[in-house]
Amino acid sequence: MKKLLLFTIAFQLFCIECIHAKEIEMSVKTRSGYNLAGTLVVPDQQSKKLLVIMLTPPNDGDRDQQGVDKAFADSLEANGIASFRYDNRVFSDSIKHEATLITTSYLDTAEDGIDMMNQLRAMPVLAGYRMGFYGISEGGGASMVAASKIDCSFCVPIAFPTADGSWFKFQQFTSPLWENTLDNSDALIMETGIRLIDLYAKRTSLEDFKAYYKNKYDSGKMSEKDYKGIDRGIEAWKFNALKHEQDVINCTLDKFAETLNCPMLYVGCKYDEKLNAMHELAFFEKLMFKHNKTNFKTAVVDCNHMLMSKDEDIIYRTHLSEGEQVAKRDKMPEMISVVVNFLKEL
Repeated sequence: MKKLLLFTIAFQLFCIECIHAKEIEMSVKTRSGYNLAGTLVVPDQQSKKLLVIMLTPPNDGDRDQQGVDKAFADSLEANGIASFRYDNRVFSDSIKHEATLITTSYLDTAEDGIDMMNQLRAMPVLAGYRMGFYGISEGGGASMVAASKIDCSFCVPIAFPTADGSWFKFQQFTSPLWENTLDNSDALIMETGIRLIDLYAKRTSLEDFKAYYKNKYDSGKMSEKDYKGIDRGIEAWKFNALKHEQDVINCTLDKFAETLNCPMLYVGCKYDEKLNAMHELAFFEKLMFKHNKTNFKTAVVDCNHMLMSKDEDIIYRTHLSEGEQVAKRDKMPEMISVVVNFLKEL
């Protein structure tokens, strides 16, 4: 009995330590076998028992996402809201695995987010917390998928192209082409993404796909780096086509909207270079109303996809340091304010 009492006191003291800790480092083993490290932030003063799970997009960025998610976590803490951000599969066991970037899809990213939520719900320090998902760009798409598959309290996708099934598939299966794999232009990546969709839908053959880009390379219309980068897209196509089969072709937001029941905030960027924000918001509203969803809000922030002012350099990632990238995201406070106000009203 004495040992049990001592254990109980020690456990309670441990929980008190956790509650007052600014940051708690932890690792979660997902159903797919990945060990993903993350940072749980629990504020000393809590306005509400809310926890934002920051879904890391399927790219080669860590849990801080070049400082964006870290800045958001700090702002949430200042407003009495807890957060959890974590490294994605590319950083499994805290070691960067470049090859994993090719084999990670939206469905995988959403699955990992759900595993995180289930693990966090089992922690005594988070008893009674309402939890939901947040994500920027591709992370926003994954947050909507995750929220459609588990009972959660909210979902906040930011700057995610909702337009239609083809856009959703484009973003899902062209991740390997981003992050400087192709160094020509966003236009080339979009063109390649659309052709990859045709591959998935079997509207073209792999031989024709390869021949098209070989001709571009031979005629001097494509750099050697870009030409080699296409192989990465083909590798992703082969992997995902085998892994998800028909889910690849049928993976549309319309499919997931049917089971999205939590309060949602969709934030668009007015000068988004990758999409038309007003068109995206209109489509999102139409999608929600189609499935009789009324518990949602939309907002527009006066910035581009990278949370910068209209006139900022949208290809900054090719020549600025990580610190400079974060510093130039001058519209981040505005976006954070919109999200925090939404969360406080829950």
